[in-house]
Amino acid sequence: MASHLAFTADTTGELNFPFGIADLRSYALHQPPPATLGSGSKWGPTHLSAFHVVTKTNLPVEAVVPGHLLPSRDVVRAAIPSLFSVDGDVVRDVDFTLKNAPEEIRSTIRSESYTFYRNLQAVIAHTSDESVRSASTTGPDLSSTTDEDKPENVGEALLKTFVGLVIDSMGPTISRNGKTYEIELRPEPLERTIRLCGGIPAIVRSDGWLALVKSATSKGSRRGRLVGGVTLCGIEAKRYGHEHFIDGIYGQLFAECLALAYNNRTKGPGDQETFLIGIHHRKVFIVHVFLPASYLDAIQLTVDLPDNVYVVLKRSRVFDLLWSEDRMEMARAVLAMEAHLGTTANLVGRMRSDPL
Repeated sequence: MASHLAFTADTTGELNFPFGIADLRSYALHQPPPATLGSGSKWGPTHLSAFHVVTKTNLPVEAVVPGHLLPSRDVVRAAIPSLFSVDGDVVRDVDFTLKNAPEEIRSTIRSESYTFYRNLQAVIAHTSDESVRSASTTGPDLSSTTDEDKPENVGEALLKTFVGLVIDSMGPTISRNGKTYEIELRPEPLERTIRLCGGIPAIVRSDGWLALVKSATSKGSRRGRLVGGVTLCGIEAKRYGHEHFIDGIYGQLFAECLALAYNNRTKGPGDQETFLIGIHHRKVFIVHVFLPASYLDAIQLTVDLPDNVYVVLKRSRVFDLLWSEDRMEMARAVLAMEAHLGTTANLVGRMRSDPL
């Protein structure tokens, strides 16, 4: 069964894969033992070629999440108004301590979005000569630099705060076979070992993930019981000025999507689709990959894939969290993805089943 999000656009001239699985296997076996495909964080164009991955970037969100599930802006704004109440220069320049804040933003400081704005200020502070650009700009801003040694922690914290706010405010309740479930942000890293190219391992790590939990029923319980065997979505952060953003990052994003698919097919066999939410400095995006079961089986072998067999990694346009309009569009995209996961029309492991 194919996902309705599977990319069907013309790929003429793009199916050029000079480096194959046999080449990747040969290279791994000629390295000092034990043979390994290395860390997924180091995957780049060579791996994309070997696994026949076509990348499509800066796509409208309707190509990455189901457009008919996008909630209205009015509904989202009403659910969490503080997340969209402060913009541009105010975020960059205002002291977000209650004592010194202007009266017009004190309600925002008292709101659930306070930590988000402080994290956003921290991300901005990690750049030099920072300028506030037009909200219409959609590409990654690489005009100024920061030390390549700066950790990714501030961007990661910003992304997790944003996603957590959206999920907690409007995340769907999923009903299956008389039971209710919810989607929950898990901030801890998720590490997987997958075996490809005839059993050679690769280690893949995500910065966080979205989990399915059975709704809590006991009084005073704040977290539901984790439903094992399914990872709904990965979380990935890259620091500002990361040298691999243009090329190499797509290899890493594919590695993470592939690891999610292999994890999820243990309890929900068949074709798989995977989602990943990423951040680069303060620019956020969603990734989607559809992976047929026949493809997942084939890349575990030592033989090369036929030229006409490939998968498409789709990345949405980027949204700048500095601007309330972009925050709104990213929030809508996250909620549409979650709504899709709540149906049985998705292909994320066991999420397609009723009962789970």
